[in-house]
Amino acid sequence: DESHVYVDDDVSGAEFKNRPGLLRLLNHLKEFNVVVMSEFSRLGREQSNTAIVLAQIHAAGARVFFYLTDEELRYESAIEKFMVSAAAFAAELEREKASQRARDAALKRAKEGRNFGGRVYGYDNVPVYGTAVNGQEVRTHTDYRINPDEADVVRGIFRAGADGRGLTAIAKALNGDPGYQDIAARYFAGRRPPPPRKGTGSWAPSSIREILHRPRYTGKVPFGEHRKVLRAGSTARVRAATYLLTDRPDLRIVHDDLWRAVQTRLAGLKAHYSHFTTARVESKYMLSGLM
Repeated sequence: DESHVYVDDDVSGAEFKNRPGLLRLLNHLKEFNVVVMSEFSRLGREQSNTAIVLAQIHAAGARVFFYLTDEELRYESAIEKFMVSAAAFAAELEREKASQRARDAALKRAKEGRNFGGRVYGYDNVPVYGTAVNGQEVRTHTDYRINPDEADVVRGIFRAGADGRGLTAIAKALNGDPGYQDIAARYFAGRRPPPPRKGTGSWAPSSIREILHRPRYTGKVPFGEHRKVLRAGSTARVRAATYLLTDRPDLRIVHDDLWRAVQTRLAGLKAHYSHFTTARVESKYMLSGLM
């Protein structure tokens, strides 16, 4: 029955709160008495939460089988529970090793200023080729290259930010809002450029804010700025205290003076809104930040 096939593709085994397939399975435990999966690590790759899920399945009266080994997972005696804990430990350890291997490979590319995954507005991902031992051309890695049209938009966003334009105003100007034609004409030549590839299909204040905080546009490629950590059965993205910045002058879009002007204004706004300091805020509204 296809309604009882539960799949979680492209989701970390350490994730338990945001796994729709697993959550749906647990919500339907009363409808069947056997759960079949390929191997134990498919249930989860974090010890404590995997044990909790397995206990729920067992309490509902369902038996668990693995089709790769053609065996049943028993979870009744102390020895059986200990063996399950050992298997969960092995699964979590392998997940950590795989994560570290992936991070080490990305770090090597990052130290060389290469693309270590993902797309960034203002740049194109360009494949780089080399010659193999047999003389054939092979793809060695992916690098960044400035996209001229998107770079113009980035510079316009920074100029608008330095001049005191708010995130929402800039976003509305980029989206073609008639009430913000003056901003669009002054900083973006009246154009309505396509938004970043990911998102809702339109410019949002959050995407403008993210652009204004990216040191990459000054020719510095960051790595390790954010890391995923496990918290209460779910992965969270946290900012690291220190991270790697690799110089790539050829990728500079925004000059240092403009960057510093924007960062100074953002810092002043943060202080104003957070602590009600006397930081200067440029706004056409008298009670901006207060009401």
